Amino acid sequence: MPVNGTRLAFLEQGSGPPIVALHGAMSDMRAWHAYAPLLSAENRFVAYTQRHFGPEHRPATPGDFSREVHIADLIGFVEALDAVPVHLLTWSYGGDIATHAMLRRPDLFRSAVHYEPSVGALLDRIPGGADAHAAFAQGFEPALGLMSQGEAERAAFLFVEAMLGWTPGTAAREPEPFPGCIRDNARTLPAFLQLGPGADIADSELEALATP
Repeated sequence: MPVNGTRLAFLEQGSGPPIVALHGAMSDMRAWHAYAPLLSAENRFVAYTQRHFGPEHRPATPGDFSREVHIADLIGFVEALDAVPVHLLTWSYGGDIATHAMLRRPDLFRSAVHYEPSVGALLDRIPGGADAHAAFAQGFEPALGLMSQGEAERAAFLFVEAMLGWTPGTAAREPEPFPGCIRDNARTLPAFLQLGPGADIADSELEALATP
């Protein structure tokens, strides 16, 4: 799909109400392959690989890897489907991107389900949020150490395991395509780790959303 000067690979199955699925970091549209047969039974299920991610995309650099780019791409992709409003299904970093896209263009989205959304701006306002951030960051220290040594693939596996609370070595033993997604997207980790904090989200903005 041509979107904002690039081409985004996507998977489409079924017919009916459109569902657009958005993956998280260290991943691509393959994260949804096992769900596609189930969700496409009564729906038009569409999953795409975000810019810079996936085995076929060019390496990402901190300069052009940004939330703003991914938010604009989600909006552009949904517009190009010519089937609005759509239902959204997101995972992790995808939930961060989708939340901002919904706030900017609520007319494009009918509903949303966010699984493990990484929206730190919301956590900051919850009692204990600062402690949670600190504990989460501490878990990534081994991955950051490997990254500084140029061990991008090993760092990516440790990063995902820390994020999910898994024992080191667990991710590589998971069924495909999970380990393959991590290997193919390990090159995006340096740019992802250099992302600044996302824009703040006011409670009043979320309250104004009619999208459930």
